[in-house]
Amino acid sequence: MSDNIPKRKAVLLEAAETITQDRVDKHGEPEDSFEAIAQFWTTYLKSKGVMLRNCELTKADASCMLALFKVARHTVQENSDNLVDCAGYIGITAELTDKE
Repeated sequence: MSDNIPKRKAVLLEAAETITQDRVDKHGEPEDSFEAIAQFWTTYLKSKGVMLRNCELTKADASCMLALFKVARHTVQENSDNLVDCAGYIGITAELTDKE
């Protein structure tokens, strides 16, 4: 990224590139894996008695929770990759929320 643009814009631009190119090329469309993540987490949380039996996590829930994971990781050790990934997850969450 160029040093001439504000850091906040650089982080968001990197996140946009990451979620629309790099990660898609490596892992496929996020909604596909987020559906599986939501199902696994729902099953796990229900088995622990944390969730009601009739409650199901959505793809958007999984994406939002992954963003929170990156925030938690950043509180332990600051790393710009955590912030880029968090911004990317939030962008994906916005898109998934519109679809759900």
